[in-house]
Amino acid sequence: MELQFDTPSSEAYDRISGLPIFTFERGLVIKKIKKYDPQGTLLDVGCGPGYLAGEIIRNYPALEVIGLDISQDMLELAAKNLHSSKLRLVRGDAAAMPIESSSIDFVASSLSLHHWDKPAAVFREIYRVLRPGGRFLVMDTRRDAHGLAYLAATVFNLLAPAELKRTQGALGSMYTAYTPGEMADFIAEAPFRQTEVTRGFAWMFGTGIK
Repeated sequence: MELQFDTPSSEAYDRISGLPIFTFERGLVIKKIKKYDPQGTLLDVGCGPGYLAGEIIRNYPALEVIGLDISQDMLELAAKNLHSSKLRLVRGDAAAMPIESSSIDFVASSLSLHHWDKPAAVFREIYRVLRPGGRFLVMDTRRDAHGLAYLAATVFNLLAPAELKRTQGALGSMYTAYTPGEMADFIAEAPFRQTEVTRGFAWMFGTGIK
């Protein structure tokens, strides 16, 4: 029987995005992005209420940042949370991005992969919008995480706000996430170079170059 988990409302997700677990997650992503020192234009796929985009702008004020999300409510929250001339918000499906081909230098995405209905199609779109030599970095939870990660997620859910308890929070994201092998298969649907999928305690990173 397939497990089903509710999706939090945009307002609830906005409120819980400031919790330590999400702050920690964004720190992991920023640390990885700094390794590649992006220049030009960065696209945040599944930007939600804009917290990662905000961190990217603070760390790289010279970057032009585009936040893409399918939810208008999320984009309105991102517009309210972020006030920067370096940010442009775009509504669209990650599997059919309203972004010009070969126009993006760096694509980042965090905790969005397990929401994608057609992951392979999204990676093909990432390939399309990247300029030659452009890089992507996708981070998400992983379903095959260590048992201690599931235990930690369960404890966190018990202490979490009501909105997160209803959605099963971190635990729900892990149950509905993909494995590193599955992520690698999705990435392989596009002709990226130097691809790599690395594992963390409860998360994984996929990266590659066009």
